[in-house]
Amino acid sequence: MKRLFVWSRALGGWLAEARSLWFALFVLVGPLYVSFRPGTSEFDVRLSGLFLQWFGVGTVALGLHKTRKMFGRPSLVTSLKAWLSRFPRWGRKTVTATATFSAGGSWTARGHAWSEVDKSSSLAAQVDALTKNVEGLNERLIAAENNLDSLARKHADALRGEQQVRAEHDDALQARLEAAETGGLYISLLGVIFLFLGLLLSSVPREIAQLLQ
Repeated sequence: MKRLFVWSRALGGWLAEARSLWFALFVLVGPLYVSFRPGTSEFDVRLSGLFLQWFGVGTVALGLHKTRKMFGRPSLVTSLKAWLSRFPRWGRKTVTATATFSAGGSWTARGHAWSEVDKSSSLAAQVDALTKNVEGLNERLIAAENNLDSLARKHADALRGEQQVRAEHDDALQARLEAAETGGLYISLLGVIFLFLGLLLSSVPREIAQLLQ
């Protein structure tokens, strides 16, 4: 029983992959039946062709609508309103605006103790002063190294974060492009099929009706 349930779910997923095919068959069944049934009239054939033509145009329009929404592009009405709002007015006054920008900076002040070496003092005092200066230099060197290490870590973390964000954006863009290409391809193919059959039925309705009399 469990195996049957798992197989049924797998079968449902497999059938769902061809939903475009099922949709096309569902749309074509009615017009083709009306057009090729025995005793059909020229008007029925022509009307079926007109239906398929309109459905093909609607399918292409749906594909364009999905692609536009996928890439966040404005609708035709919104674009038209924005274009009309930019219509140049006659006698429009020119307004000149003056903006003042001020930039501020921050400075860091550091003070370091430095022992002067008095050559007239004793040798022990001079050695003590030099020792203190060397120790101070060593402390500042260690602090500078720690500061450089911290900046290097921050820079590396920022670089990794930027690379991750860029990779995510690239993956999202790739997925959008693939969805736009594949989805638009199937929808456009359905539109072409509907338009082709619609034009065929509308072009030779009398011949088809005479053939089926």
